[in-house]
Amino acid sequence: MRPQLKAVIPEVGYKLRLQYSNGEKRIYDASKLLANPLNRSLENLAIFETAKLSGCGVEWCNGIDICPDELYSFSLKVI
Repeated sequence: MRPQLKAVIPEVGYKLRLQYSNGEKRIYDASKLLANPLNRSLENLAIFETAKLSGCGVEWCNGIDICPDELYSFSLKVI
């Protein structure tokens, strides 16, 4: 079972630092989202930096969101 997302911090290079309920820290590369024309507004750093925890996933001020399974499955564990 996937741990619950507890915090998200936007970082340089369209990365998201994720913190989980089990203490695990991971990095998600959100730059791949920019390939989808519907997500191009995230190229604007002012918008990208509005990433926040929303329920179990991440959401931006413009309504774009990422589901928790995507975040966990495609992020890298930070040691």
